[in-house]
Amino acid sequence: MTGAIQHIDVEWNDTRYRFEYQNNDLKDVTLYSVKEVCTEITGIAANDLYLAFNGAILVGDNTKLDKFGISSGAKLELIDSEASLKFNRRTSSSSSSSSSDNINPNNNNNNNNNNNNNNNNTNTNTSTSTDHNNRNTIDYTNNPEIQKINKIQQETTNKVLDRMSSYQSEVHLFKKLYLDTDSEAYQAMMRTSPQDFKNLREKARIDLGKDYTFLTETLMQSLLALDNIKSDEYPDTAVRLRRKEAVKKLQAYLDKVDQYKKISEGRDSKL
Repeated sequence: MTGAIQHIDVEWNDTRYRFEYQNNDLKDVTLYSVKEVCTEITGIAANDLYLAFNGAILVGDNTKLDKFGISSGAKLELIDSEASLKFNRRTSSSSSSSSSDNINPNNNNNNNNNNNNNNNNTNTNTSTSTDHNNRNTIDYTNNPEIQKINKIQQETTNKVLDRMSSYQSEVHLFKKLYLDTDSEAYQAMMRTSPQDFKNLREKARIDLGKDYTFLTETLMQSLLALDNIKSDEYPDTAVRLRRKEAVKKLQAYLDKVDQYKKISEGRDSKL
């Protein structure tokens, strides 16, 4: 019906997020635009995310959802790049009626008809499935606390990812120049005077220390901000679950930074 609110549900880490569209806008939504919204929720780049529908990963970022047989009320599953291979193996072994683990809208029309039929079943069973698995449906657009969490995670990710990549590269170089005695770079540095070697190493350590301080302080401040978000006012635990996801992601960044520091100090050889 024209003007009616339409929605799709996207499931991520046992939490279901509802994306609403007005004025029949859902028909113009592409797969990539959904991934971009998912990036706001997860903090993971859109290119590293995959969406699955009816047990198959969707292929074709510029393809509109209706080409996959997706309509209002459909339920999609969100997975990241690390989980996509496991997902393919799971669906391949558990599905006896599908010959492929990917949905490509360029396949024959029978696939689209099957998707439409399966989609109708999904719409009918969404509520029952949610109750049975005790999962929460979250309208992330209307929950101010979840909006705060999304903002904290996204802003923090934007601040630290490039700096973390640079820090990792600098640690790798430091390891080759000043720690790995078998490397050619270390041997070349040893041909300088002992005082020059010491001075250069100390300067490099100071620069690494600046990166480490920036990253750890930024991440700790964000984790503290997440900790200050109230969740006891929401009996469905939606805010608590979303906050838990964000904390897990930022803590993983912090653990990486700490690992890099150990490497620069010669306490860990794995980079």
